Amino acid sequence: MLFRYTTQAYRPSTNVTHVFETLAVFLSKGQLFVETVPPLPLLAAAHLSPTACHWLGILSQATFAVLLNWKLLAHDLRSYWWLSALCALIYCLTGTSSEQDSLLVDSKKLATSILFAVILHIPVIASGIGGIIEIAAGALETCVVAAGMLGTNALDCVGTYLLLAVARIFWVCHRDGKGVIPYIALIIVRTVLLPPLLVCLVYGAMFPFSEVSAGGNYNLSHLEATSRRLLSPVVTNTNSCQSSGKPTTHRPMSLYIRRAGFLWTDSLVWRDESGIFDKIRVADNHNTRLKAAYTSPTVKIEQRDESYRVFFADPIARRHPWTLETASVPTTELDFLLQREPIHIRSQTTGRYLSVVRGNPSIVDRELGVYIPDSEPFVRFEVGTYPAPFFNSTWILEYDEKQRDGGLRFYHPVFKCYLATSFRTYVDYDGDAGNDTVSQVMNRISEAVCTRGVSRSASVLGVIEGNTQQCSQRNSTSLLGRGWTIARATVGLYRWRRQYGNVLELQDPFAMDHEPGTGSSIAAVVVGSFLLLHSARTLCRRRQWLCGRKQAKQPDTSMTLSTISTVLIWVHVGIWSFSGFSRWHSSTLAVSLSLLGVREISLELLIRRFMKDEGCLN
Repeated sequence: MLFRYTTQAYRPSTNVTHVFETLAVFLSKGQLFVETVPPLPLLAAAHLSPTACHWLGILSQATFAVLLNWKLLAHDLRSYWWLSALCALIYCLTGTSSEQDSLLVDSKKLATSILFAVILHIPVIASGIGGIIEIAAGALETCVVAAGMLGTNALDCVGTYLLLAVARIFWVCHRDGKGVIPYIALIIVRTVLLPPLLVCLVYGAMFPFSEVSAGGNYNLSHLEATSRRLLSPVVTNTNSCQSSGKPTTHRPMSLYIRRAGFLWTDSLVWRDESGIFDKIRVADNHNTRLKAAYTSPTVKIEQRDESYRVFFADPIARRHPWTLETASVPTTELDFLLQREPIHIRSQTTGRYLSVVRGNPSIVDRELGVYIPDSEPFVRFEVGTYPAPFFNSTWILEYDEKQRDGGLRFYHPVFKCYLATSFRTYVDYDGDAGNDTVSQVMNRISEAVCTRGVSRSASVLGVIEGNTQQCSQRNSTSLLGRGWTIARATVGLYRWRRQYGNVLELQDPFAMDHEPGTGSSIAAVVVGSFLLLHSARTLCRRRQWLCGRKQAKQPDTSMTLSTISTVLIWVHVGIWSFSGFSRWHSSTLAVSLSLLGVREISLELLIRRFMKDEGCLN
């Protein structure tokens, strides 16, 4: 029962539990999403009852207690079978009497038990027990990867996985016979390829590939354009497929930028005086007068009061179609557009033309008080839509003719900028977005701007619906390919939040904050005592203070287990303590390894003391 008092139990926040339960409902209904949550707990939550998941966590803790008791008290489990059974029974009773934990908690307990069992098996591999069949099968490596997908700490998972590979190489190098290099090569290849292969298989088999089943498009904007084309709910007519990848005029298409979503426009206008979006004040029957005003040099109209906003969003099962029209010779027939050709971008829903709002910085820049002179190499201009084209509505089309699906870029020759996204949301003074994390992610919109000096990742718009390659690419993904796509998007989401989370106000619901409790200080004492004891033992061995010239042979298991514990714990101390992070929720593994290390070192000292008293050592 030491771990009830020495380790701080991980308790997810209410927000984390809400997001996890919502995503589990999405998964049970066949909706794809992208999030950094461990996949296996989601799979269990979607298909198992809460009671079954809770008992799974209790049994995993009981198994963990049996293993630790076996290793601490005796090498033979049969010698203390009654104590092991009693310890497991106590864990079950205390688990049933306590409050039911979240599935995230139970999955972390199971992952800790799996890692602990693998660590106990590493000395057995290093001592030479285990054959070529086990090397080729990789059962222990699979268990470590499964523990990682259950939600264990990345340091524990990676450290155990690398130590397991080192133990296998150590055994192969000391085995009798020739032909060691092929076995080492097999171990290295398996060590490198097995984790991504298993992760892709789990993601591909577990996650559905639909964006219209239930809920909403939760972080689906982090998928690449080719993947969103495969997910498209629009059924493409196979007769409209063409062999050329060039864009055509008057073909409805949806424009997409990764991490931002689809290009949209509506009928809202930003009011600087009130700091909100409002309906347009000019009636629709005045469009004829407006068109005359744009073409007549004698009539002046405030463009600011007539431009609809343009933004990027990713609503579920909806797209905003756009068409490209030649700016030089208007035509109503389908025709291929050439490279660097002047065009107009028109919304097929509103019939308005995309333009740069003259002289205005972006809305977010104005509200935040960021004013950049037009002479600077990096400037963001506001864009909007107008009922008729004029000189600010002319864009230069750019695309790579050699790449059939390289995306489109729209360059404005007057302001020397590209149509892009700022990845920033509009200022929400009234809190209309709410405080629900899932709703905020699904309803997130980012401002569309015309940016000078912008990167390609923020200005290349992929064509999803209306692309001539959609017919040949649809339903062409495999299980591994689908898993690889989702895994890449998940890693990309994690990196995106790490780099730009504070700047773009991207909430990471699974960036868990842990408040150290009373048990964490006791755990620190246990871990620190083991590290001091191991350091003292190492110093004594170097100085030969505790042994003479004749040294008794010690079992390799104890030394290997002590070394393994020291390596993993120093990784904890070096990364998480010295770097300023607080992560005591996984200290169960660190404390258990510390106890094992103390036990092995104590046995060694007792053996040396006994042999010295018997005269075996000088």
